[in-house]
Amino acid sequence: MKSDLDRLELETTHFLHAFIGEVLRLFSLHFEGQTTINDLRIGNYIGLRSHYGTEATSNKEISDALGIPRSTVSRIVTDFIAQKWVVEKPHPDDGRRKQLFIVPGHPLADSFERDFRGLINDLLIRFESEKLVLVDPSKKSY
Repeated sequence: MKSDLDRLELETTHFLHAFIGEVLRLFSLHFEGQTTINDLRIGNYIGLRSHYGTEATSNKEISDALGIPRSTVSRIVTDFIAQKWVVEKPHPDDGRRKQLFIVPGHPLADSFERDFRGLINDLLIRFESEKLVLVDPSKKSY
C-alpha cells in the first residue's frame, strides 16, 4: 500500500507533466515556428534589462551573461526584430553600439506574459498549499 507521501509524489509528477504540456501549448499558441530554450532565455534577458535594468542590453552583453555564442544571439535577436518583438536603437554615448529593447505593449507578448504568469501562479499556489511535494529524482517508479 502506498504511503501518503508516495501518493503526493505521484500526484505531483502527474501535475508537473501536465504543467509542462500546458507551457508547451502556450508556446505553440503565442510564438511562430519553433521556440528554443535560447529564444526564451534571450527574450527574457532583453525584457528584464529593458524593463528593470538601468539601461537596455546588447548582443555582446547577452552573449557574455548567458554564455550563448554571439552568432546564436545575433541570429535570434534578428528574428525578434523581424517579428517586431524587439527594437534596436543606437547607444546614446556611442552611436556605433546598439541597444535592444522589448517593444512595450506588443499584443502577443502581453498575452503570453499574462498566460504564463497565470500558470506559474497556479504552480506556486499548489506548492504553498502543500499539494505539491519535491519529487525524488532517484526513484525509478515515476
